[in-house]
Amino acid sequence: MVKRLMRIAVLPAAAVTALWAGALPASGAQLGVVRTFPTPAIPFPGTIAAGPEGEMWISGGTVVGRMTTGGELTTFETSQASVGDLVAGSDGNVWFGDNDASSTVVGRLTPLGEIAEFNEEATYRARLLALGADGDVWYTAGLPGIKLFSKEGEPSAIGRITPSGQVTEFSLGLESKALLDQIVAGPDGNLWFVNQAEPDFAIGRITPKGEIKEFAISGYPWLKPSGIAAGVNGNVYFGASGENPKTEEESVIGEITPAGETKIVKRLNFSEVFNLATGPEGSLWFTGLHTEPSKPNVIGRLTPAGVLEEDVANLGAETEAYPITPGPDGNMWFVTISKTGRQVDAIGTGAPAASQASPVVAGADQVGSELSCDGATWSTWAGQQPSTSLHGFDGYTWTLDGRAIAGQNAQSLLVGAADLGHQISCAVTATYQLLNVTVSAASPTVSIGAGPNVLPAQVPIVSALKIPRQTDKVTSKGALHVTLDCTGAPCSGTIRLTVKIKVTTGKGRHRHTKTVPETIASASFSTLVLGADKLSLKLNSRGISLLKAHGYTLGPNASVIYTRTGTTRASTAGAIELLGSRPKPKRK
Repeated sequence: MVKRLMRIAVLPAAAVTALWAGALPASGAQLGVVRTFPTPAIPFPGTIAAGPEGEMWISGGTVVGRMTTGGELTTFETSQASVGDLVAGSDGNVWFGDNDASSTVVGRLTPLGEIAEFNEEATYRARLLALGADGDVWYTAGLPGIKLFSKEGEPSAIGRITPSGQVTEFSLGLESKALLDQIVAGPDGNLWFVNQAEPDFAIGRITPKGEIKEFAISGYPWLKPSGIAAGVNGNVYFGASGENPKTEEESVIGEITPAGETKIVKRLNFSEVFNLATGPEGSLWFTGLHTEPSKPNVIGRLTPAGVLEEDVANLGAETEAYPITPGPDGNMWFVTISKTGRQVDAIGTGAPAASQASPVVAGADQVGSELSCDGATWSTWAGQQPSTSLHGFDGYTWTLDGRAIAGQNAQSLLVGAADLGHQISCAVTATYQLLNVTVSAASPTVSIGAGPNVLPAQVPIVSALKIPRQTDKVTSKGALHVTLDCTGAPCSGTIRLTVKIKVTTGKGRHRHTKTVPETIASASFSTLVLGADKLSLKLNSRGISLLKAHGYTLGPNASVIYTRTGTTRASTAGAIELLGSRPKPKRK
């Protein structure tokens, strides 16, 4: 079932709390700086998640918000569904569980305001969601119905829904009692979740095939897990608290390996973990309740170096922070609840902005040339660089006068005669897999001019270019000379040097490997004289890396492709073998 959402409001940017009076950058905010984002059109914000388009999505019952990191809010009315937990999907949409206690719906929201509902006749009701490494959305689930959850749990399941809406439920068994809460994609390709049912508290693991196994917290059977997050070291972390029979109540952050081995990493001094998430600087961030009811509740973190900070931001004694999640601006976003209402906040992590250098449009900005979207560089977040090929929406986008050019999603673009006088730019979109956060960066625009040596229409252009099979030596700085043979009339156009490489995307049954050409050098020329001539090229950084990776020899999978000025496709190609200068070993 697909429905159109009604856009009902666009609201202004956020306000900075009194914790810091200075102006805030759009990203890379100072550690501990808190911003408050007014959401008057969402009276009761519930959960929050970073969306595939680089904005934050906020659930609020039958009203859903999409907010830029600057605080501009667009809201949609979803009268047919009460939106609960949110997660960005691999398909470029946002997925949710229905917050109605009697509903089993799992829904999909598009950035354009369409809602589709699935799973209406299922057995279990979705609670909390996570994106799996297989590209499907996974969720913890219990039986529907208006009731209070018992500490001993209820019949429960783990659900999975594909981007097309196909649902599979993996029941823990009607005889099994569980109270499943937060779920997360582990670095090992499995999904991990917490079971809070007494007395068998456990950390659970489910494989992409649906095989479920639970692990008790070794040596600490009284600790109830309360949050879970994937760590930068390949393990999964969880919060837990309980009353030690020999001492008193204690709270900890624990760790579990892919094999199910558990240990306590850090004991908390005065707080209990409620929700756990990995931040862009690699820390484990948590929202916590202070063990003293009269004390402020906390937002804390455990750094990769093992330093525990339980008071990165103090909240009011009667203010509780619930879901916390990383955003595309490098901050951690969360929802707070107090007697005065609910609000959306973000706290600075001290991490640098994701985009360290925006791309530029490289190449001659004229008809007949090939442009390349080059130079985008990204910060390392949580120990990883973002991927431009993780999801279908990652990669390159070209725009003409501000509108996306359909079908042009490669790194390069051939400029045609119809582009003369127009503005062209490019953008790169990439996703940090561990954080499930998508970021993007756009280039400045270039104005397309006429190509050189444009002859009158009545004068025929009779020229041809042969590219002989050849072997060329690349200098240590990446320079080389390509032999070309022009006949008929002086040749003009663009050549590019490409190498065929294998690219693998997805995991599990979504894993695909294909061979694609990648440009490693390009040059334009206007008056190549008749006969054999040599044109100078310089490998880009990717080409130098490939040359090194292949032992300083690139064989017949390398090609020179010539595109004549005024055409829209390559007119000829030739094979080339590249040889590089292997660096001499340093003398001891």
